[in-house]
Amino acid sequence: MSEVAVTQVLVLLDAISDAFVSRDWERLRSLYHDEARISSVAAGDRILSADGLIEVLAAIEGGSYSTDDVATEALDENAVVVLGLVRARDEVGIMFTPSTWLLTFQDGLVWRSKAYRSPEEARSAYQEHGLDLGMRTDIAPDAEPKTH
Repeated sequence: MSEVAVTQVLVLLDAISDAFVSRDWERLRSLYHDEARISSVAAGDRILSADGLIEVLAAIEGGSYSTDDVATEALDENAVVVLGLVRARDEVGIMFTPSTWLLTFQDGLVWRSKAYRSPEEARSAYQEHGLDLGMRTDIAPDAEPKTH
């Protein structure tokens, strides 16, 4: 595994975090590939395009939904697992939910992003599905999740 490539991925992850915290949606959008697919907890686990993700995040009241990175593990130069907390504020108080995200990268940009229940589940999904995490570009984003 190339240390330079891993460092580049971690720098990109820092840029994503900074743009998210500062609510710089234009900058955040620029860090996602045009064909990105994101399964977002903030959108009820719908698979979103990069533009769809920015719409959802921008519509959330300032500070009512945020994330805190606790630990980061580069799986290789194309994928990183982030462990953290989701903070959701409502009229009663603040809830902290432990979360694990897997992000994959292509062309120096976020290609796929998905939340998992554990780091082990995220690593397993990457081993099984590779960069696409099972989210193909021929599937339309921004649709409601299918229920069986």
